[in-house]
Amino acid sequence: MPDSRHRSQYRNCIQYLKKICQYPGGEEIVRNLARDWKQTYTTRRAMKEELEQAGF
Repeated sequence: MPDSRHRSQYRNCIQYLKKICQYPGGEEIVRNLARDWKQTYTTRRAMKEELEQAGF
């Protein structure tokens, strides 16, 4: 699967993460989730770049 397709899917996920941040306690949940994803999926460079770019 091309990297560009992954990036668009990651961007869609990040939009949802930003929505979750608006809820009480959501920022901590999203921060933990992003950290877990980075640790679990160490080879997914595009995902990690998109998370970093979004500030997670």
